[in-house]
Amino acid sequence: ACLVDEYENKEWLRSVQTVMSNQLFLAGPEADPAGASGLPLKEAFRRIADTNSLFISPLRGGWFTVVEVGLWRAAGVTDPEILKGYISSGRNRLAAMIQAGEEGGYILTDPSTFAVYEASSRGQPSSLKSISSRIDGPDNRYFFVVVERGILGSQRVKNAEVLSDWLVSDQAKQIISGYALSGHHPFVPWSEGR
Repeated sequence: ACLVDEYENKEWLRSVQTVMSNQLFLAGPEADPAGASGLPLKEAFRRIADTNSLFISPLRGGWFTVVEVGLWRAAGVTDPEILKGYISSGRNRLAAMIQAGEEGGYILTDPSTFAVYEASSRGQPSSLKSISSRIDGPDNRYFFVVVERGILGSQRVKNAEVLSDWLVSDQAKQIISGYALSGHHPFVPWSEGR
């Protein structure tokens, strides 16, 4: 389920367009103390739990939290906060990733945040690497939502609908596909039927 789904029946919601996506994956230290490299996410999370390896969880709430909790449950862990190596950092995703790099921990992330993390290292080798395959990770979807509420006015709604249509056009898809950050292409244009 998608968090946008909870808004579908709101009277002020005009439209929702899925614009692009990327795949969540597990990043971790080069040494990979849990031996999780190359494993599907569920198995990687199980190894992290079994080895009491350090896992940094960012600020709670939102879709990433739903996915992370689901992965822990799939790995047989009902409450990750009781794990010896689990840290709920209370930080945003990038700050939590920096903490994971400094402390040699694992973190669930996406290609765009990982690219920003690598860019922030200012030419120094990254202390984190991709541990799990990006292919087995859940889709991290990005939406454009058009709302009609209160004083927005019909012209603003029409302008938003024009932008919404353009964001899923072939021209926009080419721009999304070509976007690169630190040599990575973190986003994939959304295609129906994925």
